[in-house]
Amino acid sequence: MAVTQFIPKVWASRILQKLQSTLVYGQSQAVNTDYQGEISEFGDTVYIHGHSDVTVSPYVRNTTTLAYQLLNDERRSITIDQSDYFAVAHDDLDAAQVKPKLLDSVSQDAAYQLARVQDTFLANLGVAGAGSVLEGAAGAARTINVANAYTTFVEAAVKLDEANVPETGRYAVVPPWMAGVLLQDDKYFLQAKGDAILNGQIGTIAGISILKSNRVPLATTVYSVLIGHNMATSFASQINKVEGLRAVNSFADLLRGLTLYGGKVLYPEALIKLRASK
Repeated sequence: MAVTQFIPKVWASRILQKLQSTLVYGQSQAVNTDYQGEISEFGDTVYIHGHSDVTVSPYVRNTTTLAYQLLNDERRSITIDQSDYFAVAHDDLDAAQVKPKLLDSVSQDAAYQLARVQDTFLANLGVAGAGSVLEGAAGAARTINVANAYTTFVEAAVKLDEANVPETGRYAVVPPWMAGVLLQDDKYFLQAKGDAILNGQIGTIAGISILKSNRVPLATTVYSVLIGHNMATSFASQINKVEGLRAVNSFADLLRGLTLYGGKVLYPEALIKLRASK
């Protein structure tokens, strides 16, 4: 296969599409991805503009003189400080008929590996930036079982209510063993299998979409389960370069790609860390 058949835009499109389909922490239900298109180079800073709260004042007809409030800028930023790459080679001596199949295979595997790294990055970012903690007595991890699993998530929902976190867009990412515990509780609402619309979604508790992932951060025997709202964390990711080229020192076609990304917890009050153990 001639190197000219590696079309960068085609490769980038395939990889990005598959990447989105494998993310749990990085999907739009869990993070805000409104700023994806703002990235061009490593080290870029994506600025997000906000404003102070609007003041509401009493109005008396024919009496009140309107006082106009000057809004203060509350700009925040995300630094694109993470980058990963893949690079593969295909020797000319390999069967020519295999090469077209290789495109899909490499695309799928590269997307999965990039998703794995970015999901882990976002999981750790969210856990580190969570504004509150749920745990057991005396600061120990809370042992999750059928008797307390449902009430634990109701408690988390109440904490989010008290922080004025919107009800639509709440989620939790649990490890498979905890999902198994929840499925044993008849108070847990399990959606029909065909109704799940999010990657890893298995159901809903107290308005919180329950997502399952093998990438929930684990330290010894304590899992850090993230419960929150997708407004809390902003994430930007972009396939920056995909290149096909000819090897210099061998008879082979080469393919390599670079992805840039970064994220930041903008609203810690909209994230809860549940320290849980089996």
